[in-house]
Amino acid sequence: MKHIAKIILIFLVFSHIKTNAQFSKTIDFDTEHLKKGSIVYKNLKNKYDFILSYSVSTGWRIGDTASFDILARKNKTWKKILLKCSIRNPSGIAKIEVTKFEKQKAEQLIAQLSRLGFWSLNNDSLNIKEIKPKIPSENFVKKDTVVIVTDRIRRYSIVDGSSYRFEIIKKNAVNVYHCESPESYLRVFPEIKSTVVFIKAKDAFEKAIKINQ
Repeated sequence: MKHIAKIILIFLVFSHIKTNAQFSKTIDFDTEHLKKGSIVYKNLKNKYDFILSYSVSTGWRIGDTASFDILARKNKTWKKILLKCSIRNPSGIAKIEVTKFEKQKAEQLIAQLSRLGFWSLNNDSLNIKEIKPKIPSENFVKKDTVVIVTDRIRRYSIVDGSSYRFEIIKKNAVNVYHCESPESYLRVFPEIKSTVVFIKAKDAFEKAIKINQ
């Protein structure tokens, strides 16, 4: 029994180390550039080991307050944080509400985001507004007439739509994913799989912390 217990303990420790290593490698941090523009980092830096922040902004903004829904972990304890600050004075004092969050629910959300491939998203692919033809134009002659066959360039742009933003903060490093009107762009560019992942991640986060419920 002692040998079995040792094997189980070694397996659990190895699995924990492996999971953390994979998680760290998948996130591409652009730390110094993103720190400067992060209200969440400014207010919560060095207070938590891991932070996942979610915010929504609209073109037709009502009011003067930016709001961030946040899950944060310190050691093995998870917190749900609501951070609000003035849009006109983001460097001012923020209002921060902190409540306990169930560890199991937090870990289930993190695992769900991992299965989606959320941690390895690329911002460039999330905000594509134009797709050029995959097949280049082709000329051929038919009955003395030059025929040009080509696919059309697809373009789409939304003015004053909703913009969704995730911030991932691990100790002293920051990464950001943002996407404008993802559902609308997905209807025009259904082949962009990263948009699908972002929408599923957004819905999962909103459900987990019960935004608008």
